[in-house]
Amino acid sequence: MSINSHQPDSLKEKLIAKDTITRAASNLKKIQSQTFDRDIRILNVCGGHERTISDAGLRSLLPEQLKLIPGPGCPICVCPAETINHAISLSNNKHNIVACFGDMINVPANNKKSEVQSLKEAKASGNNIAAVSSPAEVIKLALANSDKTIIFFVAGFETTMAPIAAMLDQINHSSINNVKFLISGKKTWPIVSSLLNNNDHNLDGIIAPGHVATIMGEDEWKFIPAEFKVASAISGFTIDSMLSSIHAILSQIKNKSPSLENHYQETVTHQGNPTAQKLIKKYFNTGDSMWRGIGNIKNSGFTLKSEYQHINAELLIENLTQKTHKSDTPSGCDCPKVTMGQLTPTDCILFNKACTPSNPIGACMVSDEGACQIWWHTLPMQNNQCIST
Repeated sequence: MSINSHQPDSLKEKLIAKDTITRAASNLKKIQSQTFDRDIRILNVCGGHERTISDAGLRSLLPEQLKLIPGPGCPICVCPAETINHAISLSNNKHNIVACFGDMINVPANNKKSEVQSLKEAKASGNNIAAVSSPAEVIKLALANSDKTIIFFVAGFETTMAPIAAMLDQINHSSINNVKFLISGKKTWPIVSSLLNNNDHNLDGIIAPGHVATIMGEDEWKFIPAEFKVASAISGFTIDSMLSSIHAILSQIKNKSPSLENHYQETVTHQGNPTAQKLIKKYFNTGDSMWRGIGNIKNSGFTLKSEYQHINAELLIENLTQKTHKSDTPSGCDCPKVTMGQLTPTDCILFNKACTPSNPIGACMVSDEGACQIWWHTLPMQNNQCIST
């Protein structure tokens, strides 16, 4: 549908919305008309994709044998409990203010019952902890508290590490000298590669993360069909884009021709955002990294480069322990299996019983990108809600 550039914005928006609904309905009808002789399992990497799927009740509209599996796309869900304990330890110093993105404050560290379990509990006991929504808020915090050391506890994927690198560049060219960083940044493609290297994964398709691909580029995800012969598509966060990606993956499976299709072309290019990538490379190295409940994943973590170790908050911790293989999850919690697409949230015996958003046992129940919290909030709609048109 062509849109005259002289039409009012409101009319353009109505026409675009109508066109989007038409495409979504067409792709949904195509998907619904397909028959399968077995279950088809498609994993969506991004927590944002899982929210789109669940909020729309999309699973209830698709063929029963088409299984959409939530995956590892929640950065605070995979932050090691040991790193959370480092943040708690740093907050015990009255001269420090620990800042973190909002959800992280509630993540349990799986400590003994007699010990502080989360940054929220540390805050309740009087420690200086601030929940923030952006690096800019941390800058303001530092300027307003020049007599304190601001510890910025960062957990995030490439989409978070790019603005953190930009913040570092800003600080590096300013007089601000009271901010240090506790980094738990992760790269997404290595966890997907690790997942697919497991011969028991039983996945037929991968919906690659649109926001990460916006930063790092479409080409970073070509390993999925090239190396593992698995169908794949990069999706945006609308129902239209999601259904388009699912239909593309099903076509690849039917034709036995796995490839990578970009269904988020409005933001994702082959090479990604070179400015963001340059900033990330300027301040961070990549190396092996522990993922909560999963273990060590090669070349999957961001660490500050040697020339920026003076702002590494870990160096402030007395008797700093190296990351170990200590269990990050309590008995009965299946968050690691949910994260790796081996179970769905409702398969966990704790889900919606001992573990709820008001009393999270596992990290997946905390974040709005965590599969368990998303499923908990949309549970009444999982089998009933339709796409609103």
